[in-house]
Amino acid sequence: MVDGLIAICIIWALLFSPFPLIVAVALFYPLYQFQTIHGFCYPSWQGAVSVNASGAIKYQQQVEHIQSLSLLFYWWFVSIKLANGRRYLIWRDSCLDSDYRQLMIVLKQWQQKGELNSFPKS
Repeated sequence: MVDGLIAICIIWALLFSPFPLIVAVALFYPLYQFQTIHGFCYPSWQGAVSVNASGAIKYQQQVEHIQSLSLLFYWWFVSIKLANGRRYLIWRDSCLDSDYRQLMIVLKQWQQKGELNSFPKS
């Protein structure tokens, strides 16, 4: 579904772009390839998700563990990569403000804990 939406957006941009067609293709095709290979458009979770400071995420009676996360755009969403390689987005407007603030606290604790454990021990 996301790939189709991206393809529609690219076609729209090609048709209505002030750039010549060949320039528009040269600009947008690498972006489309990057998206299909690396997938910068991740699916969003739907339903209840619980996260704890140890990095465990419970979703639909399954427990997964966080491998990495990105808080770069935390005011819009959080990007989470699980240990199994799947990536998900948690959008700020998809939950209550108090729940999102609590989620940020837990994720920042997990991130700091991971940074502390990555330092060499003397």
